[in-house]
Amino acid sequence: MKPDQYDPRRVDLPAHLPDLPPVRQDIAEYYESVSRLDAGVGMILDDLAASGRANDTLVIFLSDNGRPFPGAKTNFYDAGLHLPLIIHAPGSAPAMNDAMVSWTDIAPTVLDWAGVVPPLAYKLSGSSLLPILGKANDPARDAIVASHDFHEINQYYPMRCIRTRTHSYILNLAYQLPYPIAGDVAGSPSWKAMAADPSSRLGRRTQAAYLQRPAEELYNLTHDPDELNNVAADPAYAGVKAALAERLRAVRAATKDPWLAGQTDPYAHLAHG
Repeated sequence: MKPDQYDPRRVDLPAHLPDLPPVRQDIAEYYESVSRLDAGVGMILDDLAASGRANDTLVIFLSDNGRPFPGAKTNFYDAGLHLPLIIHAPGSAPAMNDAMVSWTDIAPTVLDWAGVVPPLAYKLSGSSLLPILGKANDPARDAIVASHDFHEINQYYPMRCIRTRTHSYILNLAYQLPYPIAGDVAGSPSWKAMAADPSSRLGRRTQAAYLQRPAEELYNLTHDPDELNNVAADPAYAGVKAALAERLRAVRAATKDPWLAGQTDPYAHLAHG
């Protein structure tokens, strides 16, 4: 089978990337790798059918992070959080569901499929997705919470986030630090081309804004899907911010987040005047 190939001059670029020749080449090769992955998944499904186990096997396809490009992987912007998820459960009708789910829901889904009841002494963070398969939505799943501390051990940058259908609220807990670039991203032709010219942008976001972030970020996703206009300090959004901050605080308290208020901030002395 001849592998799929993509012309760098004609590929669609995600909104968070600049239109530079190395970026186009990089994204074309990425699309080729996705096509190879798609073919590999097809082989696995064919083997399941040939073995007679297709009708009793739960198949889950997902990605562990956003694409390995600046503005996506290790970020809480849309390109870093909005990930692929396809679940095939024999007996469930095909459907596209717009419920907001998290990877904390994967373990409960697998346990549910296997008929395993988690011990009462241990409460799983997520909930099974089996009840919503074959449906179009689930109004109760209206938000996701995300947490990040570091990628490689030397790339510490703790962040917490809550995202609804209409807003995204991000806490950069050590905002005094510059935002670190993951090793595989830093070594990519895309980032090298951008870093060579600090005036080049990540789509419409400046490199300066990308590398030095504020303590809080709030975006109106309805009017600002590219998350460029931070309205965290806008009085008009004070109520929205307070509500999201409280929802996020409650989850952090329930999960015993060590960065909750009261812990000494080791980076306070680095605060920008």
